[in-house]
This record gives sequence, C-alpha cells and structure tokens, in this order.
Amino acid sequence: MVKVKLVEIKDTIIQKLTNGFLSYNIYGEKDESGFSKPALLVKVYPTSMSMENKYHRRKSINVEISFYSLKGTNQEELECADKIYEIFDSVMIVNNRKLTVGIIQTMIIDGILTFCFNIDFTDSIDETEAYDYEDYQLMEELQMKEEF
Repeated sequence: MVKVKLVEIKDTIIQKLTNGFLSYNIYGEKDESGFSKPALLVKVYPTSMSMENKYHRRKSINVEISFYSLKGTNQEELECADKIYEIFDSVMIVNNRKLTVGIIQTMIIDGILTFCFNIDFTDSIDETEAYDYEDYQLMEELQMKEEF
C-alpha cells in the first residue's frame, strides 16, 4: 500500500480542477491581494486519524472548494456545480491509490458557493520507522531433529 500525503491529495484536487475549469483561476491559498475571478479556492483539512492496527492508520480529511463567480449569477453557480459533480464523481486517484469521494455538500458561506466533501482512507505505517524496529541478521541455516 502506497502512503498518501495530504499535500499530494490537495495537489491532485487542484490539478483536476485546473484540467476541468480551463478558463478559471485555481488557488490553493487565499492571497491577501485577492484573486482574479472566476476562481476556485481549494482548502484541505485533516479531520481525524486513528490506528486500525499496528500496520495501518485510518485517516479522514475534509475538502472545501469555494467558487468566486465573475458576475455573481445563479447560472454560473449551476454550471460550476455540474462540473464539480462531474470531476469528483466517486473516486480520485492519488499516487496510484484510489480514494473514495464522500457525499458532496453544497452551501453558501458568506455569499460564496462552497462545495465540501470528505475523503476517508487507510494508510500503511512503515514498520522501519515505528515500534522500535531493528534490522536483525537473518538466520542462515536451521537444523531440526524430528522425534516420533
């Protein structure tokens, strides 16, 4: 199982939006000087992490995509929503891993159309970095005596 970093997930989301919204500006951070509209702002937040077992972690993240329209029309919002639903249909591939996109919720936050969804996934723990792992010399020969 390939480990997935949160930054890689965000980069993949930005790339998918860049490919899907060719005439939009896509941002990963809110710039103090503002940004050119139409624009999409992507934020990724870790929401939880739990140990499944000594080899796996269960992680959950929340993705928030805010749409800043050019004219502020409902038509623009509907077209953006259709495209977002198409791009994030059900599965997103990150670093050769298939991650399932949860239910996409749409809301208006401070007058801005915002899409939110969760991604839950399991990540492996590198045993060489955990549990006081030591590299032992392998046994070369084993002699056994059978008794009947």
